[in-house]
Amino acid sequence: MKRLFLLGLLLGAMWGPGQAEAKLVLGDTNDTVEIVTASAVSTINVYAAWADITSTTLTPGMTNSLVTTATTTTVVAAPAASTQRQVKMLTVYNSHASSSNAISVQVYDGTNRAVLIKYTLLAGETLQWSENENFRILDAVGNIKGLAFKTPNGDPFIDDTYDAMKVSVVNNDARSAVVTEDGDIPPSTATVTQTAAVGYCATVAHGSNPTAVAAAGRAGNKCNRAGVPFVINGHPNIITKEFTWADADGAQTDAAIVTVGAGNVIAVTSIEAVCDAANTVAVAVRVGFGTASLPALSSKLATGILINHPGIPAGSGFARGHGGGIIGIGADNEDLRITAEDPVTGSCSVMVSYYTVES
Repeated sequence: MKRLFLLGLLLGAMWGPGQAEAKLVLGDTNDTVEIVTASAVSTINVYAAWADITSTTLTPGMTNSLVTTATTTTVVAAPAASTQRQVKMLTVYNSHASSSNAISVQVYDGTNRAVLIKYTLLAGETLQWSENENFRILDAVGNIKGLAFKTPNGDPFIDDTYDAMKVSVVNNDARSAVVTEDGDIPPSTATVTQTAAVGYCATVAHGSNPTAVAAAGRAGNKCNRAGVPFVINGHPNIITKEFTWADADGAQTDAAIVTVGAGNVIAVTSIEAVCDAANTVAVAVRVGFGTASLPALSSKLATGILINHPGIPAGSGFARGHGGGIIGIGADNEDLRITAEDPVTGSCSVMVSYYTVES
């Protein structure tokens, strides 16, 4: 429920009204806003807009700063006595063509410093704060790269120990939203990273397997390179295979049609069995899952069997499934196997469509 709430905030920030107003107030003659630059390899441009409020007046103001060294710079000075200075907007831009710089924004009251955000500003990136949108990062071409949101418990900052999260927002290149959250967890516990499909999906070429994720992990939606979602069969790499046996091959007992190793399963989407018109006997055919053999034939119940026909007449056959859904999934390391009678003077074939996937 908590992650749904956070994702709702993400969607609202991207396509709806801004967040509730965030306040950054300097209420004492010692209070200032500072920018800390970790290196001197890039030039940092800082713009701050603010308003001084007294009991009778409201006076807007602004400050421009240019930082070229590794230092702590006051970018919003302290207000005068009996005056409250409300910061309206803060923009930090890395103008260097290739070098990054680790940036901290902090409030200093003359004794203590409270860090609001730490972020490594890449070349051409901009860190912005406003009372309507909180912190956000713009990439070198002006696309929104990341936002910092308040969590349900009200913590508005990212890179905090408790109740914090960091969001990398969907853009034309990444096409995903990555939510890193560490709310209500001990500081020694690793954060949770979730890729959420927000209007886009990860592209996978036909005939290719998507990258596997760990058990209990999270995977985003998949679509082909034209942007069409893979929603049929649940897999973009459907394989077809034919198994044919003739009179010369004799009867088949637990013969493997498709094999897999440990850690994988077979998902079958369709299966068809047909027999040659030249056969002089009806042929019994049984196909199902098993590591070394099919489940024992039972007059009442047998699990793991996909098809079982007591005698396919010559020139006849039958099918199950149409490829648009899963008709059976084997257990881990179970192969798809067939047991069938000898098609005297002719042959029979089984055609199957399937895919393999990590168990």
